[in-house]
Amino acid sequence: MRSELRKQRQAKEWLYFSARALEMKILDSDIDLKLTQKDWQGMLDDLKEYRREENWPYFSSQAMAVRILDPKMDLRLDQQAWNGMRDDLERCRHDKNYIDFSELTLAMKILVAEKVEVTDNGLEISMRKDKPLVSEVPPVPETKQF
Repeated sequence: MRSELRKQRQAKEWLYFSARALEMKILDSDIDLKLTQKDWQGMLDDLKEYRREENWPYFSSQAMAVRILDPKMDLRLDQQAWNGMRDDLERCRHDKNYIDFSELTLAMKILVAEKVEVTDNGLEISMRKDKPLVSEVPPVPETKQF
C-alpha cells in the first residue's frame, strides 16, 4: 500500500492519495504516513476546487478523508457545502444510485460527528448529543384559595 500511496503522491492524485492514506490509517492506527506539508496542501487545494466546481461527491470524499487523517482540521463546511451534499444525496436516492448514496451518507456522518478518531479498535465516531426538542416543563406553583 505504501507504494500505491507513493504513486498517488507523485501523480498529484490527491483524491486517491487521501483515500489510500485513510485506509492505511484505519488498518493500522499507529502508522506514520509521513504526510508532508505539500501533501496537505494538495489535498486541501483539491477540496477547494471541488467546492468551487460544486463536485459534491468528490468534495465529500476528500473532506471525509481529511477529517479522519486530521480530526482537528477546520474544514469550513458552510451552508453551501451542506446544501450541495444534501442535494446530491437526494439525487442519488431518486436515481436509485445506492452505492453513491451510501458513500455520501458515510462521508456526511463522519463530517457531522462531534469526534472522529482512529484507535486500535478501528474508526470510532462519536455523534453529537442533541438537546431534546421538548424542554422539561416546570411544576405548576401551588395556588391557595381564599
